[in-house]
Amino acid sequence: MIGAIGEILGAAGVIFTLAYLAVQIRQNTSALESTSSDYGNTQSNLVRLHISSSEEMTEIWMKGLSDPETLNPVQLERFRITFASILDVIGAQYQKKGLSLISQSSWAAAEANLNRFISSPGGKWYLNTHAEGLTPEYRKLIMGKMRDNT
Repeated sequence: MIGAIGEILGAAGVIFTLAYLAVQIRQNTSALESTSSDYGNTQSNLVRLHISSSEEMTEIWMKGLSDPETLNPVQLERFRITFASILDVIGAQYQKKGLSLISQSSWAAAEANLNRFISSPGGKWYLNTHAEGLTPEYRKLIMGKMRDNT
């Protein structure tokens, strides 16, 4: 009789422990998702701050998106570096999406920006001349989106 009670208490302890671990894992996952989202937002804001830091840089960005051929070599390089930074930030969000570390809504916002940037003349210029700097999986995603947008 005492042995049976011990087994029941042991089983209840195991069930309690598993339930506790499930709650802890869920909380940890939420914390990771929040941290990943915050980091992505911080990186995006840094690029935005760079673009808006001066009238010259804002003008380079706007001209680069609409017609990169109008930029002189130095301006074109500044546009290229800034565009690469944006793609890097969105690419990191894409990786985190694959690992389920960001919410679907966070990825949807990043994806909307990605679509807007790559469908611009400057985005097409960048991808036609510098896509080799992207990971193969990310490049495949972007090139698929470009085909879908045409």
